[in-house]
Amino acid sequence: MTIGEKIKKYRTFNGLTQAELGKMVGLSGDRIRQYENNVRTPKDGKLFEIADALGVNALALSEPDLDNTNSIMHILFELEEQYGLRIDKADNSYTLSFSQDDKKLDTNWLINGINDWIRKRNELQPDINDSSSTITKKKRDYIIWKARYPYHFGEQMKESQLILQEFHDRNHELLSDNHNPVNTFSEFYKYFLALTNTGLAISVIYDSNSPDDIRIQIDQDMLFNSSEDVIKTYMEFVRAFSDIQKAGMSCLSFSCKAEDDKLYVFFCFTNNQMITLLSHFKSQKEKWDSEIIDESTYEADIEDTLRMYNIPIKDYI
Repeated sequence: MTIGEKIKKYRTFNGLTQAELGKMVGLSGDRIRQYENNVRTPKDGKLFEIADALGVNALALSEPDLDNTNSIMHILFELEEQYGLRIDKADNSYTLSFSQDDKKLDTNWLINGINDWIRKRNELQPDINDSSSTITKKKRDYIIWKARYPYHFGEQMKESQLILQEFHDRNHELLSDNHNPVNTFSEFYKYFLALTNTGLAISVIYDSNSPDDIRIQIDQDMLFNSSEDVIKTYMEFVRAFSDIQKAGMSCLSFSCKAEDDKLYVFFCFTNNQMITLLSHFKSQKEKWDSEIIDESTYEADIEDTLRMYNIPIKDYI
């Protein structure tokens, strides 16, 4: 939080208006508004006056100072309030942990960052058998990684994408030359259904940050270690996906890590018809997996869906 945000936080906590706080410290309400909007920054002496009027320590309003133990404590307090930081003691050790709380901001991005940090720290931790030059290089690489964070995420994603592209190029020969481009939603759906029958770990998920986005998620490690028949079915699906892209559908594919720190291949769609189709599949598959519907009902629904979506993709671009 900025100094201005902190002033506003404790002012509203105390039930004061900007004018009331300004009067308490010899300022106008407009000057307090400027502080809270970060248009102006109070000098140290005035910040102490404001803190005293609000009944808080000036460190609670100040910029973090990592050379000041009390300032570090206020940083920890802020992490507790905003991200659910919890501190536990066991014997002579202390552990800091973050937990998901629906009353606080989403901590997934923070958890992912910490996982990246742990992994990189372990990777670059000097080993007893390392030469002095290797130790020096590891220490330098670790400093650079931290200084560049989070730019490394883009590099990881680029690396993952290159690995996926190499996998596609290597297995392109499995495809038959006898192929008619996909023209209807039903034709694409058949390739998708064939892929779901291979035993691969496949999910249809919604992007919580983008309600108009639906994704097919495939476990990349499982895919890469599959049999040739499974990989061939996957490559046929990729070719069908390429067909609908060429037809003008807004969709993309990429490889990256998800919240569980595993690599997945994603196929993302924003087309309303495709979102409806895949949402229907997700709903019916969940009912089938939960034995709410039997096999004959499930298969009959698939046939109905294929008939219903036997419509040209180009008409819905």
